[in-house]
Amino acid sequence: MRSIVPSIPLTVLYFILSCANLVPDYSSVSVSLTLQPKLDVGTFVSFISCGYLSSPNLRWLEGLRKLRYLVMTGVDLSKSSESFHWAKPVSRLSNLILLQLSNCNISGRIPIGQLLNLTSLSVVDMHSNILRSTILDINLAMTINLVSMFSASWSKLKFLDISFTHVGRTLPPSLSNSTSLTFFQADGCRSKGLYLLQLQKKLRSLTLNDNNITVQLRDSLVPVSMSSLISLQYLSLIQNGLRGYIPTSICQILSLEYLNIEWNDLTGRLPLCILQLPKLSYLSVNKNNLNGNVPLSLLQKSRLDLISFGINGLSVENDDHYQHGVQSFQPKVLEFTSCNMRGEIPEFFSNLTSLMILILVNNSLSGAILYLLLFSLPALSPLNSSADRRNSSNQVLDLSNNSLSGTIPHSLGNCKSLIYLSLGQNMLTGSVPEVLERITSLRYLDLNGNEFEGSFPTVIEKFQELEILNLAGNRFKGRIPKFIGDLQHLRILVLASNSFNESIPEGVMKLENLQFISLSRNKLSGPIPENLEGLKKMTKTQNQTTIEGYYYSLTFTGAQSEIVTK
Repeated sequence: MRSIVPSIPLTVLYFILSCANLVPDYSSVSVSLTLQPKLDVGTFVSFISCGYLSSPNLRWLEGLRKLRYLVMTGVDLSKSSESFHWAKPVSRLSNLILLQLSNCNISGRIPIGQLLNLTSLSVVDMHSNILRSTILDINLAMTINLVSMFSASWSKLKFLDISFTHVGRTLPPSLSNSTSLTFFQADGCRSKGLYLLQLQKKLRSLTLNDNNITVQLRDSLVPVSMSSLISLQYLSLIQNGLRGYIPTSICQILSLEYLNIEWNDLTGRLPLCILQLPKLSYLSVNKNNLNGNVPLSLLQKSRLDLISFGINGLSVENDDHYQHGVQSFQPKVLEFTSCNMRGEIPEFFSNLTSLMILILVNNSLSGAILYLLLFSLPALSPLNSSADRRNSSNQVLDLSNNSLSGTIPHSLGNCKSLIYLSLGQNMLTGSVPEVLERITSLRYLDLNGNEFEGSFPTVIEKFQELEILNLAGNRFKGRIPKFIGDLQHLRILVLASNSFNESIPEGVMKLENLQFISLSRNKLSGPIPENLEGLKKMTKTQNQTTIEGYYYSLTFTGAQSEIVTK
C-alpha cells in the first residue's frame, strides 16, 4: 500500500485516474489516495491506467477549482461513499464539465443535492455502482425527483440518460431550463408526459421507449409543435400506447434521420410527406393501427435505408408509376409484413443492390420468384475474396404466407451470406436445387406448406450451421438420411406431414441442442429409439415453454418430442 504525496497544481484541467483495464503484470499495484497525488508542475493530464486504486474520501480534490474533467473509472470509493456527504468536495468543482465515477463501488443514494452546484456539467457517468433510492418494486427501480433536480438551470448540460428510473407521471416543464440539452434518453421510466418537447431547439436525440405516454400524438395536443425541434435527428417512441394521428408537423423536422414509433396504438394515415424528408434513413411504424395506401413509387423517391411497415393496416401499393431505371433508392431493409401487397414481386426490386433483409410475409403476392435477380447482385452475393467474406453481412429473405408458385430459382444459390430463408406456406413445386449448397452459413430454413417432392433434400447436409429446419406439409418421401444427426446445431426439426418411411435414424437422438422435434403424419416404421440421453437440451429443459436462442426463430410451445408411427 502506498500513499501519494500531495502536490497537484491548482491550474490542472484534466485529472484521470482510471483502472478499468487491468493489466496482469501490474495487478499487485495498490494505491490509497489519502492525500493529493503528486503531479509534476505544469501537468496537464494525469493517467493511471492499471492496478488497484482506492480512496477513503475525496477531500484531496479540494482546491482544484479550475478542474474541468474528472475521470475515476474503477477507483474504489466504497469507503468514501459511506459518508452521507461524500460528494461534497466534488460539488466545489464549479467548472467541472465531465464527471466519470463508473465502477467505483459507490453505494447509497445518488448525491443529487450535492451536485446541483455543478451547472457546467455536460456528462455524468456513474454506471456499475451500488446506487439505491426509494425501492418501489422487485426491479429495484429508483425514484428521481426531476423537479428538484432541475430547480437549477443546468444551462450547459448536453447529455442526460435516466432510463429505467421512476420519475413520476410526467417529465416536468423545468427540463426546458436545460437549453443546451442535445441528448435525452428516458426508456422505461413510466412517464406519461411529452413536455420535454418545450423549447428544446438544440435537442438532437430523443428516446422515450417503453413508457406510458398514452396521449394522442396530434399537433393540437402536443404542448409545442414538433416542428420546434429544429435540430432533432433521432426520435424513438417505441411501445408507449400513443394514440391518435401521426402529426404532420414531423415533416417540418428537416434534420430528422431516424424515426421509430412502432408498437403503439396510432391510427389514421401515414403522412406521406415523411417519406420526403431529405435526411430520413430509418422509418419504422409497425405494430400500429394505421390505414391507407403507400405507393411503392413514392417510396422509391425516398432516401430510406430501412422501412418497416409490418402488421399495421397499411397497404403497400404495387402501382405502375415506379421508375425502372432509378438507382438512388437503395434500402438495406424492407419489411412489409401483412401490408396487403398484391400481384407479382415488383420488378424494380432486382435493382436494389444494397438490400440485406427482405420480408414480405403474409401478403397476396403471386407468380413465380423470377424477379429476385437481386440474389446475383453484390449486396446479397459477396465476391469470393477472403476480405469480402469478412466484410459481408448476414442476409434474410422471408416470402412466407403468400401465393407464390413455380420452383426455387437457381440464382438463390448466389446468396452466400443468407442466414434465414423462409418460403413456407406458398404453392412452390419441384425439388430443392443442389445449387443452394453454396449458402453454407444458413441457420434457418423453412419450406413448410408447399408442394415440394422427391427424396429428403441432400443439399441440407451442407448447412452445418443450421439451427431450425421445417419441411412439414410437403410431398417428400423416402428415408430420413443419417446425416441429419451430423447437424449438431439443430434446435428445431419439423418433418411432419410428408411421406418419409423406414426407421428413425439413431443420429437424431444424439442432437444435443435439439429442443423440438416433430415427425408425425409420415410412414415411419420400426421402434422408437429408447435412448434419449443424447438429447441433452430436451431432457434438461422439459419445463421450458419457449425455444432458446436465435432471434429469428419460430416459437414452439414446449420443448418436446412428437413422434408418430404407422
